[in-house]
Amino acid sequence: MEDSPQEFIYSVFVKDKGASFHQQMEAFQKRLWLWLGIGCLVLIGLQMLMLAWGFSPLQKITAEVQAIEEGKKHKFEYDYPLEIHPLTKNINSLLRHERGQQTRFRHALDDLAHALKTPLAALGAMLDEHQQIKDFTQLSKQQLHRMQHLIDYQLKKASTVGHSPFTKPIAIDGFVAAIVSSLEKVYRHKNITFTTTIPPDKKVKMEEGDLLEVLGNVIENAAKYGTSKVRITWEAGACIIEDDGPGLSKKDMQRIIQRGVRLDQRQEGSGIGLSVVFEIMTAYAGTIEFAHSALGGAAVHLRFALK
Repeated sequence: MEDSPQEFIYSVFVKDKGASFHQQMEAFQKRLWLWLGIGCLVLIGLQMLMLAWGFSPLQKITAEVQAIEEGKKHKFEYDYPLEIHPLTKNINSLLRHERGQQTRFRHALDDLAHALKTPLAALGAMLDEHQQIKDFTQLSKQQLHRMQHLIDYQLKKASTVGHSPFTKPIAIDGFVAAIVSSLEKVYRHKNITFTTTIPPDKKVKMEEGDLLEVLGNVIENAAKYGTSKVRITWEAGACIIEDDGPGLSKKDMQRIIQRGVRLDQRQEGSGIGLSVVFEIMTAYAGTIEFAHSALGGAAVHLRFALK
């Protein structure tokens, strides 16, 4: 009979003071804290670099604002990131608007001084000739009335607002209808036929007073020099005013927008008519163009800035 195998259980005990284990743990903790500290310093450094890079455009904006205040620059010229570009673009628009206002003020004062020379010279000549008091009084009233009209006109011109991001679009058809209604009464003796085709959804970014000044001046000129027809239409973003009058030569088209120039010297005025329209359109980033009309006369294209 075979003997069954016997099983033996052994227990092994290892005794140590633990100095080596504790040394290894302390070394590991020191290395861990060292690398964590280095990592934090690296992250803080990267964050500082990112903040410096992110705020560098603002520092450039500050420098350019100071340069603009000192008159060294007239606008923001640096190519800023997309996040800041809309801000600098709008500020540049406001700066252009302000410079345009200053230019219009200077031109208005120049025009006023130029326009007042004629009535003042007439009064001076009347005094020199020592004519009768009655004639002197009548001429004085006429010239003083003319000076007052010119002053009011130039002040109105100087107050032109110009293109601004805050200008609300307004429909143009109502203004054209109101002007035509008034001119039909003024030029009733000429039996002029006004034809207006302006869609009601056509809007322009312009102040009401400036729009009335532009449309009123151009349409009135068409009625004044036209024979029997005035046509007002809208085409490709432009308001076109046509008449069947004598028209304009290429030379006249260049001269007519110059300040102080009147093509028809027989008409009463100061010679600053359509030049004001040109300045207002320029202030609103628009254009005014002259061409020959199919009606036989002149065609004025008022191309407004739609945005």
